[in-house]
Amino acid sequence: MVIRNTKYFHMSIIIRRRFNQIDTLRDYEGEWCTDPRRIKGLVVLDHFKKLFLEETNKKQGLKASLGDFPNLLPEMMMALELPFTKEDIQLGLKEMNPFKAPGPDGFQPFFFQRY
Repeated sequence: MVIRNTKYFHMSIIIRRRFNQIDTLRDYEGEWCTDPRRIKGLVVLDHFKKLFLEETNKKQGLKASLGDFPNLLPEMMMALELPFTKEDIQLGLKEMNPFKAPGPDGFQPFFFQRY
């Protein structure tokens, strides 16, 4: 007789689903919503409507709503356009974790670091 522990795995899946579920969410007025349809509306529609409204973009600018990124100096921009050298590639390859995901050729960085 083979015991497969299916009851254990079934319970672990149920617990994970409950943990990953959003039961309540606070709306933009500060009130808590428990209705699943209203929560879905808040996440999917209301957030993106508010994010890309013309009034919002005019007041704070689209850049402010997406994050404030620093501007690059002209020297930095020119450095980004330079071609890669053999030393740049070797340095980048040496800094990689040897057993990370393989590249498009199927080899892990370990192969290139070692051989």
